[in-house]
Amino acid sequence: ALFKKKYGLNKYFTILQVGNNAFYKNIGFLFKILYVLTRKDQLPVKLLKVGADFTAFQKMTIRTLGLSPYILHLGEVPIQQLRTIYNSADVLLQPSLNEGFGLTVLEAMACGTPVLVSDRGSLPGLVGRSGIILKLGKEKEWAEEIKELMNNKSKWRTLSEQGSIKSKLFSWKNTANRTFEIYQRLIA
Repeated sequence: ALFKKKYGLNKYFTILQVGNNAFYKNIGFLFKILYVLTRKDQLPVKLLKVGADFTAFQKMTIRTLGLSPYILHLGEVPIQQLRTIYNSADVLLQPSLNEGFGLTVLEAMACGTPVLVSDRGSLPGLVGRSGIILKLGKEKEWAEEIKELMNNKSKWRTLSEQGSIKSKLFSWKNTANRTFEIYQRLIA
């Protein structure tokens, strides 16, 4: 609550994006979703960006679409502050073209932040039924899912709880135990 107050986010539904802005992260598609929500549907939504600064082309796109008032870029933040940011966000969006693992998705789920991810790379397997998996290129569908979460607190809470439970499957202790079990079977 203090974080949202500090940055004036209390009256906004906050969409989080964490990481770099490489091509595969599909930031341009994220802007399209934000455009539908804020400029077309006039909803109180803010994109909270943590990590690398936008590229020159991405900044030009932000200006062209009139999205500057709807984006808060925090830059690189200390690791201790990241948990506060995940906990303050309403949803994490990961519309990646490909993702090797999706650590930020796992971190968000561990903090109880619902996730919307693309159906590409490792993301569907990582998220399963604990988040919302969508096709790329259909920003209106992504926007509709976000609006549903804005208006349906029960669905939001369910995704929050399921994500938190699913993230525990990926703990270091769990990974070590499963690796040990495999070694035991191989030796036997």
